[in-house]
Amino acid sequence: MYTQSNCLLECRTDHVLKQCGCVEYFMPRNNTTAICGNSLLDCAVNAENDLIEVQKKSKIKGDDYCDCKPACSSLKFRAEISQANYDEGKLLNTQGLTYADTKGTAWTLLHIYFKEEYVTTMERNELYGISDLISNFGGVLGLFTGFSLLSLFEILYFCSLRIFCNERLYGSWSGS
Repeated sequence: MYTQSNCLLECRTDHVLKQCGCVEYFMPRNNTTAICGNSLLDCAVNAENDLIEVQKKSKIKGDDYCDCKPACSSLKFRAEISQANYDEGKLLNTQGLTYADTKGTAWTLLHIYFKEEYVTTMERNELYGISDLISNFGGVLGLFTGFSLLSLFEILYFCSLRIFCNERLYGSWSGS
């Protein structure tokens, strides 16, 4: 099953295998791939550190070395908030201003960062509306009980209008 973290681990594994000829014990491998022993453990650690540098350089160039996209079905709703003191005096000094120049100004600074490397936009819509509910309800009733809207109108006619008309014409709700 594809996940972004599995893709990154596989990229890391390929990089270590290419540089050292072996992989660490926790990395994905087949039966013919050698596992790095104590003698090659430093090589594996150096290869992983080298991979970080290669990824940084490829990002500067506008490429992505591993090219690991997020999974289609991944959902993460984690937000982190941090705060710190804001020294507006230092900012004013860099701009050549003083507090008197900015009298009545309130200072706030807001930085927004994305936790993940990729952001996928989404739009949520209702799956079933009220018309879908009514049509499905009517369809199920018709399927299982032989009920239809015409039957509903007939029941309403016999329970209301028919009784009213019989009462008026014959003086009795049941008719003649």
